[in-house]
Amino acid sequence: MKFGLTPKWQHENPATRITAIETGDLDQEILHQIALEDEAPEVRSCAIAQLTNHEVLLRILKEQASPCLEAAGERLAILEITEPRLGADISFPLLARFAPDTEARLAAVAQLASEEALEALLMADNQSAVWQAAAERITGPERTERLLRHFLNKDKSLVHILKDKQRQWQARQEASASFTERANTIAANLERLAISTEAPDTVRRFRAQIEAWQALIASPPEDTDPAFISPLDDKINQLNLQFEQSVAAAESARMEIETRANEVVLRIEAMVTQLTETAVVDEELSTFLTAAASEWPTGLNQDDELTQRYHTGREKLESLLPQAVRVSGLAALEDQTALEAALAAISWPEEFIKPQVLEEAIARLATLRTADKEVAEKLDRELEIIQGQLTLLSERVEAGTLKPAVKSRNNIARKLDKATPELKSRPGFGAVQDEFNRLTQRLKEMEDWHEFVTNPKRVALCEEMEALITNTDIEPPARATTIKALQEKWKELGASNSTEAQALWSRFKTAGDEAFKPCEVFFTEQKERRNENLRNKNLICEQLENLYAAVNWDQPQDIDWKALADSVSQARKSFRDAGEVPQNRYKKIQGRFIKAIEQLNKPVSEEQDRNKAAKQQLIDQLQTRLDEGSELQELINLAKRAQSDWKKIGITDRKADQKLWKRFRKVCDEVFGQRDSEKQSQVREQDAAKQEARDLCQALRKLIDDDTIERADIRDFKNRFDAIALPREEKQLRRDFDKLCKRANDQFRNRARAAEREAIRELARKAGLCQQLESGAINRETLDAGWQGETELPDEWLAAIEARRDAAAAATDPQARRSDAELLCVQLEILAEIESPAEAQQLRMKFQVERLNRELSQGLKETRSPQDQVRDIQVAWYTLGPVADLAPLQHRFETACHKLGVI
Repeated sequence: MKFGLTPKWQHENPATRITAIETGDLDQEILHQIALEDEAPEVRSCAIAQLTNHEVLLRILKEQASPCLEAAGERLAILEITEPRLGADISFPLLARFAPDTEARLAAVAQLASEEALEALLMADNQSAVWQAAAERITGPERTERLLRHFLNKDKSLVHILKDKQRQWQARQEASASFTERANTIAANLERLAISTEAPDTVRRFRAQIEAWQALIASPPEDTDPAFISPLDDKINQLNLQFEQSVAAAESARMEIETRANEVVLRIEAMVTQLTETAVVDEELSTFLTAAASEWPTGLNQDDELTQRYHTGREKLESLLPQAVRVSGLAALEDQTALEAALAAISWPEEFIKPQVLEEAIARLATLRTADKEVAEKLDRELEIIQGQLTLLSERVEAGTLKPAVKSRNNIARKLDKATPELKSRPGFGAVQDEFNRLTQRLKEMEDWHEFVTNPKRVALCEEMEALITNTDIEPPARATTIKALQEKWKELGASNSTEAQALWSRFKTAGDEAFKPCEVFFTEQKERRNENLRNKNLICEQLENLYAAVNWDQPQDIDWKALADSVSQARKSFRDAGEVPQNRYKKIQGRFIKAIEQLNKPVSEEQDRNKAAKQQLIDQLQTRLDEGSELQELINLAKRAQSDWKKIGITDRKADQKLWKRFRKVCDEVFGQRDSEKQSQVREQDAAKQEARDLCQALRKLIDDDTIERADIRDFKNRFDAIALPREEKQLRRDFDKLCKRANDQFRNRARAAEREAIRELARKAGLCQQLESGAINRETLDAGWQGETELPDEWLAAIEARRDAAAAATDPQARRSDAELLCVQLEILAEIESPAEAQQLRMKFQVERLNRELSQGLKETRSPQDQVRDIQVAWYTLGPVADLAPLQHRFETACHKLGVI
């Protein structure tokens, strides 16, 4: 009777207690009591698995001596994941310690808000990865030291992290100490420098310290106390304000002194400038310098620029005073010796203009020194000239050249007639006079002889000229030429002053004038023609000048350069064809034409030069790109643009243009020659590439037809095909190859699937042997005899099925694997899209919720294909081992497989 009243959860048999607990009818407090007090671990675990009350599980966790602490923690963590009820302060430490997977624990560690919670987590049992994540967030030095002592010789990775934390803290401490020391040093330096703003280089050093302070506080160490920086920064700012005020006051005083000094310097320099321009020395210069000295301020550095300028100007002015005194006495000196002595004592500065008195004294002395010498030298030069002319006269007399000798004699006679008494008194003049008389006598004798010889020839020339008068057959041009020739012959006979010779000359000239009369009409007509030609040429010049004036040279783009060049060319031809002009007007009209042509030709030539340069630039650009080995298409485009641009360029000099065109044509021919060669080469390469692609397709087609294609073959063929440089327009070959690749992939997949199905069948056969061994239907020897099949299994599958085979002899609980088998059935039914039995609906819902939670919360999406999932479920099913009450599960499994077509 007593035993009948005992609840089943208190039954002495643990299995009975577990069955009572699994009914789900027990109160949460009873389950709490069982979890804490039951002596059987499996019973306690079962009670914890049935607990759903967060608070109850939390009370178990608070019992530090509870034997089911880990199980309760994991159960509560799972409940918090699916339905959080505890606050963050409890939930995150709980999940960090007891969550079922590492990722969840690490995510919870990242949410822990206090280092106390992190330390507590580190002091409890956990995974090393969780410890490491918690240790990474520890920052306190004391806590780091405690944890380091705790984990020393326990977890090397964790110790390494904690030591790094310790070193980082020490580094921050050292940086903070260095920062503090540097800050105090800068503050001390600023206090010391602020005492005196007048010390050399103080301002620069003070401001450098201010910049150092600003740079220091711009990036202080992260552990620096703001309470240390702020008051020190205020103090330094106050020092800086006071120092800058002192500097400003000192600068103001210095500027006032410099202003006064600058005024004195400017007056001195103005005085120096005045004296360098006017050459006047003020009598009050001494007073001026005294006043400047009294106004010069004290306190300026001797090396200062103003000081240097002051002393320089003053020295210049002071150097003038003694010289001015000496110069004032020069005007009264006339004696050459006294004047030389006075000038030697004067050293006038070169930068100052010399006074007129000094310049006049210097000139007067020079005049005195050179006057006598110049007169003597002039007379000697005149005498030397006469002597030279006497020498020339002597040479001509000796040579018998009468006419030049007479000319020389007459020149000498004129000079001797004009000789001054001073010249006649010079030594050597008498010898010159005697030599002249001697040569004059010799020349008289030569003239008498010459007249005797040449008079008969003069008579003959007169007769020839007189014969022309009666000769009417000779044309005016020939008559004029003959007259001129006779006149030239007369000149060759030389001059003669004798009475007979003068009479012959009168006869010859009268005959010449009479003989020339028939030529006068002819030459009058010639003169008229030349005057007409002159008028035409003037008209051409006027047209050119009007053309120049009509052109708007400021708008060169609007000028018809070709028409302008043609006009210039036509004007040249017309001017040349216009004929001769009067000789006395030739230079003038020629000059006018040249000027008119040149003022037009200059801009035309400039335009031609510009166009020549533009064409040369086109050639150079194309040649440069050709020499650089630029891409052919780029060269072709450039050559075409250059040809188009060439046509747009205006006039050029014809000869220069022909040379440029030959060079341009040569470069273009070279470019287009490359294009033709490249096209031929491309055609050959494209034909070769297409043939290679066809051969590759044929080889791939053969492997497909032979059903020997492998995955590596497909990759290899794709790589080889992609490496072929097929023309872009060759689309059919690409489509053919893509179709072959698709056939090859389909063939390979079908073969792989067939092989996989064969392997699954072999695995199912081996699983059937294992099931018979596990049920006792056959022994191990029988199993071994039928174990080896014709189909080879993947290594993982073979290892798993062999593990099931080898575990068949062990005493295992079939009930333990039933939940795994049920889950596999549910998964397969979901893939087959068939309903699960009513008793499996809760398990199916749980699986789907957990899968959705993994995908949404953790981002763990399913990446396997449905076929791969089915395969993995089959492998897991066949390698699972003995399962209690397998028949209904086996039926569900096979039904789903039939639906999926994998049996």
